[in-house]
Amino acid sequence: MEGIDDLRAEVEALRAEVRRLRAELAASRADASGPPAPSAGGVSRRGLLLGLAGAGLGAAGATAGLGATASPAGAAPLSDGTTDLGDRLVEWTSSNPRATLQLRNSGAGAPLAVVGQGDTNPAVRVEQLAPGQPALTVRQSARGGTTAALDVLSTSDGNGVTARANVVGVFGVGELYGLEGQSYADGGVGVAAGGPKAALRLKPLGEAPPGRTTVRYFGGEVLVDDTGAVWVCVAPGQPGTWRQLASPRSAGAFHLVDPPQRVYDSRSATPLGPGEARTVALGPFLDTGPGGAQAVLLNVTSTGAAGPGFLTVHAAGRENPGTTSLSFTTATDVTALVVSAVGEGGVTLRTGGPGATTHVAVDLLAWWA
Repeated sequence: MEGIDDLRAEVEALRAEVRRLRAELAASRADASGPPAPSAGGVSRRGLLLGLAGAGLGAAGATAGLGATASPAGAAPLSDGTTDLGDRLVEWTSSNPRATLQLRNSGAGAPLAVVGQGDTNPAVRVEQLAPGQPALTVRQSARGGTTAALDVLSTSDGNGVTARANVVGVFGVGELYGLEGQSYADGGVGVAAGGPKAALRLKPLGEAPPGRTTVRYFGGEVLVDDTGAVWVCVAPGQPGTWRQLASPRSAGAFHLVDPPQRVYDSRSATPLGPGEARTVALGPFLDTGPGGAQAVLLNVTSTGAAGPGFLTVHAAGRENPGTTSLSFTTATDVTALVVSAVGEGGVTLRTGGPGATTHVAVDLLAWWA
């Protein structure tokens, strides 16, 4: 792969730089007659070069905000100038409020290239013990290109990036993408997220996207507006073509009741009289709790009416909307499909008209969550 070959060439260049630095260190040790003078940054040039050589970093383009030494007390230098700390090669500590190490490269290359060849450990591990601070901050100031601030390539069977945190694992801000993940394996996943509370949270971004005529969108983009509605773009454009997936005032997934269920029949008791209201409980047939049925599709039949009138079907426990779901006449069977919201466990049947006395049968056909 071209990217791997370029990375290997860059690593070889870094190794050559390390060999040169080690030679310079050997010369500086031979000339040193006492403790090295500290630089303005709080670290001696010799200490900085020693740390850079041990870490495998080029000195050009590197600046460190170190408040301690590159080699902690009690750590024995090795013959090649690096420091063996048991579970790690080099450790830098600092009380600088900005960073322990800062690298800049004004050329076309990356400020830092790390290659790991271990079977069980990542190429880079960053831990942050201070509360409220990120473990790793990466900024890319170059404009006009598509270069990422952080580019991670994994050719093993492991993950490209693994982030674990008590609050937010990865937080990205970008003019094009804050975070992009892609897998090149046949069965790979671009981005996998999980958490005991939720796998993903979309932050509200203002008005509904169909009204954003100054913004160009692409198919597959998903957002949440300020009302809590979730939208997906299905065709690119300005603003593109959008479909609403869900909102506080809309139903969700459609559930077909197969076979249909008879949920109420007044012929087993007495007919509904003029102005009478009866509640049909739907709890025995579907989930009416939080996250359950929000609306139902009903087949409502009026039969054996003693006079003309109408029937209103609405959510139980709510005020009469004053609408008509079905109109009937004397001794005529009338059937209508009715969509109604679900409230307090069911729906309410309410007759209207001075002589509106009729039997009513209700069948449940489907519901929305």
